Amino acid sequence: MKVCDSALVKIGTCASPAIASKGFLTNLTCTRPSRAGGLDGICEVESVAIIAGNARSTYLPGQRARTRTRMGIDLSIAYLSAKVLDPIEKKASKRVLTLGLQDCSFTYEEACSVLRKAGTSWQEIPPIDLRLGESAVFRGPENRPIIHQKSFFRMLGFVEANVKALDASAYEGADFVCDLNLPVPESLVGSQDVVFDGGTLEHVFSVKDAFANVKALLAVGGLVIHLNPADHVGHGFYCFSAGLYDDFYMSNGFEQVYSKYIAFSSPLLRNKHFLEFAPDKVGWSVSPHYTLYCMSAYRKVRDVPLVVPQQGLYRKVWADGAASSVPPRGAWLRRFALWGAFASLTLGAAALAHYQIRKGRRVQISD
Repeated sequence: MKVCDSALVKIGTCASPAIASKGFLTNLTCTRPSRAGGLDGICEVESVAIIAGNARSTYLPGQRARTRTRMGIDLSIAYLSAKVLDPIEKKASKRVLTLGLQDCSFTYEEACSVLRKAGTSWQEIPPIDLRLGESAVFRGPENRPIIHQKSFFRMLGFVEANVKALDASAYEGADFVCDLNLPVPESLVGSQDVVFDGGTLEHVFSVKDAFANVKALLAVGGLVIHLNPADHVGHGFYCFSAGLYDDFYMSNGFEQVYSKYIAFSSPLLRNKHFLEFAPDKVGWSVSPHYTLYCMSAYRKVRDVPLVVPQQGLYRKVWADGAASSVPPRGAWLRRFALWGAFASLTLGAAALAHYQIRKGRRVQISD
């Protein structure tokens, strides 16, 4: 996907009347097209100005317009995050660190709508103070004025100056550049009240070190939120299960605040609704109809030395004794017969997915 094939591209006013009435305009001047063999969808820009009312986002000479990155917060994640973060008191004094700069896929008006739907506390932002995001993928061909992560967290009650990003590269303008495969700098240890992982840990090869770093970053009383794939094949290094978060954090001085499997449909419909599953209600994938993610939140209640846990499933078996792991006589035969009958009545994996989908709680966030 190329941004442009010529040296100059002008993108006119947005087709949306609501946005056009605010004078939304985007101009992009490209000094050269995408480099063959380079990063797809990136071109050097001379200047980019986005104007929505009094809000403005401008690229300076030498910067690059990000058009391919899709890590970020959509309306479903915004809804869930608002629910989890709402009980935090004195948000204005809390420090928020996102793992990677989180692009928001929605406009300010859409954020207001979904936060009303969530029923949580939030605040409006004067147009002159609104910061816009820079992801051309989320802006889309209509060049929608999507908001910056700082504005989103400000809507939830945090202070923009306290919302920062950590990344392994300075490419997206992270405040802190460090590799989560390695220990974070001592200056960051215990420095954060909220760590927000909107889809980063699955891209870190050394998962153990990444979790250890999240633990180290949080102050006592701090909250971590994870949203990572459970069956999104071909996306990152790993897909996770809900038990991973529970086993790690409960062994390391944390308490559980929220733990669910979240099933998203197509990119268009995921801003309309999602399915929410209790971890013990998920027995298999809901693919190809939905993509399954783990969303979890844990609060750090005390500082303890790092514990590398054994899987809780096996700890329970070992604690209950070997006899508890042996099925009763005839159980395997009954299971085989049941599965054989069930498989013959369904039409393969798709039918199994439909059965699993019925166990989820549908949450409608917009019409």
